Amino acid sequence: MALPKKRHSTLRKGRRRAAVLKNFMHKYNIPRRVKE
Repeated sequence: MALPKKRHSTLRKGRRRAAVLKNFMHKYNIPRRVKE
């Protein structure tokens, strides 16, 4: 999934990615532990 790059999101990059990942997994009903 391609996300538009935001210029000033460098500080919150980690949190943002976590949120996006969570949304992505929730959307496709993927178990949290599938990534190992």
